[in-house]
Amino acid sequence: MRILWGTPYNVKSAIARYSRMVTRALVADGHTVEILRLEDKTALDHDILDHNLPVHPPYTFDFARLRHDYDVCVINYGDYFPFHAGALDLAAATPAVAVFHDANLEGFLGGARQIHPKLDALLNRWPPPGLTLPEKCTLPKQDLSFFAALASGCVVHGSHYVDDVVATCPGPTVQMPLCYPDVGAVPPAPDGSGAFIVTCFGMINPNKQPERILRALAVDPKLRTHGRMHFVGAIDEGYRTRLAALAADLGLAAPEFTGWVDDAHLCASLAQAHLVCCLRHPMTEGHSASIITALYAARPIVVNDVGSYAEIPDGLVHKIEAGDAPAPLAAVMAEIARDPQAAEAAAAGAAAWARVRYSAASYVGGLIPLLEAAITCRPGLEAGRGMARHLTNLGVTFDDSATGLPRKFLACAGRPLMPPMSE
Repeated sequence: MRILWGTPYNVKSAIARYSRMVTRALVADGHTVEILRLEDKTALDHDILDHNLPVHPPYTFDFARLRHDYDVCVINYGDYFPFHAGALDLAAATPAVAVFHDANLEGFLGGARQIHPKLDALLNRWPPPGLTLPEKCTLPKQDLSFFAALASGCVVHGSHYVDDVVATCPGPTVQMPLCYPDVGAVPPAPDGSGAFIVTCFGMINPNKQPERILRALAVDPKLRTHGRMHFVGAIDEGYRTRLAALAADLGLAAPEFTGWVDDAHLCASLAQAHLVCCLRHPMTEGHSASIITALYAARPIVVNDVGSYAEIPDGLVHKIEAGDAPAPLAAVMAEIARDPQAAEAAAAGAAAWARVRYSAASYVGGLIPLLEAAITCRPGLEAGRGMARHLTNLGVTFDDSATGLPRKFLACAGRPLMPPMSE
């Protein structure tokens, strides 16, 4: 296959690292792959990942090439708009396979509305008459279902948002675990202070529940005295000030804030950690590069028992109920402080499990059949788009009965949900 892979491709993007891993595996399997960068002009200031594939800069790519030069196009959607600004242009140019890395694209939509003034008019008419979205999913429905309807096939990385995508994607949908580069096991390396170190890493924001973590450290008098909080990753200055003030109010030592770090510094930080917190509330991600990195590193981990985190086998990580209550997390901290050897043994088992589940070989094995199926859908989807454009040029409105014809073409081109690749 000749594949155009739309993605951010800078060193600060986890999706960029995922893309490099997957595209290298596709090339090793005999396919031809070119990268189309999706970042906006501000994100292009970040260093590009090292690569050995053709990489096209954004905003200069000739979309007229899509039909003849590539068998299939792939768009990686994430919720951070500066890294995915070009996604909507590519989606409008061709029916592409959509990889949804997040279960909620409200942040992406907020940025997209600024540069695509007609987007609001489309979203105000979504979902179209006769389309009923599933009720059991509690996540916002408008964003995922809309972009799934533009796709020739979809990939999701968790069961908690697959229903919205299946309901509207006219092509095949596959659910399979995310893959991510293996950082290798990180042997414990205490800092020598005797402190109990808790680490939260990645983009530090309220969704990762740093305030819940600080409050949990303050529950137990010993942890309040000996606990140390390390926040490793980029953080808004105002939020950093807020967290530091909360720690002081709780009687905790001042948290350590590192800002963004490279892989070597991240591994050094993980080596010091007695516990890595990979919490999400609400669970807006599809899966998480941070949890996979922590699993590879063989560090004790605590997660909320929701979404793709719930799919991790019991006993490999510590699972707590979602919400803001500090008590369940405080209990995990106390357990690990009491028996660190048991926590380290569980972490070693988690690393072995992760290296199979999140491998590139497993991922590409599920992706290739999806791409092949999406290619067969493409002619019908292009026909439906062409008919819709002609009707629009004739002044036919969205609610006119004539618009049912292209929708029927889309339905005929569709395929059922492919078997989950989560086992």
